[in-house]
Amino acid sequence: MNQSGAIDYWCNLFTPEGLKRLYIDPPEFAWPAQQWGMSNRLAGRSVEDFIAMMDATGFGRVGIPAAKVYNWRHRHLIWNLSVDEISPLVDRYPDRFFGLYGINPLQRMEGVRELERAVREHNFIGAVMHPHGFGIAPNVADWFPYYAKCAELNIPVFSLVGHAAEEMPSEPGRPLHLEQVALYFPELRIVGVSGWPWVEEMISMAWKFPNVFYGTSQYAPRHWTSELKSFVRGRGRGKVLFGSGFPVLDHAEALAQIDELGMSAEARYALLEGTAKKVFGRW
Repeated sequence: MNQSGAIDYWCNLFTPEGLKRLYIDPPEFAWPAQQWGMSNRLAGRSVEDFIAMMDATGFGRVGIPAAKVYNWRHRHLIWNLSVDEISPLVDRYPDRFFGLYGINPLQRMEGVRELERAVREHNFIGAVMHPHGFGIAPNVADWFPYYAKCAELNIPVFSLVGHAAEEMPSEPGRPLHLEQVALYFPELRIVGVSGWPWVEEMISMAWKFPNVFYGTSQYAPRHWTSELKSFVRGRGRGKVLFGSGFPVLDHAEALAQIDELGMSAEARYALLEGTAKKVFGRW
């Protein structure tokens, strides 16, 4: 089945158990959840209810990350979803969900081998990284074995860029750190996720490099800067892809905000579907 429709490249595990694990149990996420106004979405949804929401809003596919987020102050994993926790969902519904492998650079080659197994044995088609808590910028050598494996497997890598909402340093999220990665791995498709407050810096990376893209996960369209809105509508068409970061953004609300931007049909298709197909190289 070739499921068409909008593609959300980054949606956190949406089940009641998943959101409890990610946003309710960790004390590090209590303040961000309050700041982002997520309380009414933290109850979660069953798989059946979530697919019904996808059908109602026109989403064909959603990516679920096995995310790794590190506590910078106390040096432990806050989020530590495993491949085994995500694979039953993405393997059972391959036409609706796909997995994204969460990189823990401290695992070194053990993690590289796990990444390859996730891609070859399960429905994982990309990798994600959250540099801030580790305090390791994307252009540092710790990440390079993972980049090399993603290039070999022909899958994209998504890196959080911009400030850290949690209590961890924001500097590792400067989009300019992606430049050395793009230069070293021109065959690797790289997506910088969010970008705020360095939006123009992230736009410059996406515009400069054919293999770099801007992902909007967790960044509400209503709050996009004028530069990002202009980029999506015009010269950046085909360089920006939509992510909800659910429960940070609600899918129906995000679509309503996108409709407020006054984009052409071509630009809207590129944002919600076309660019994701190019980044993942499928569908």
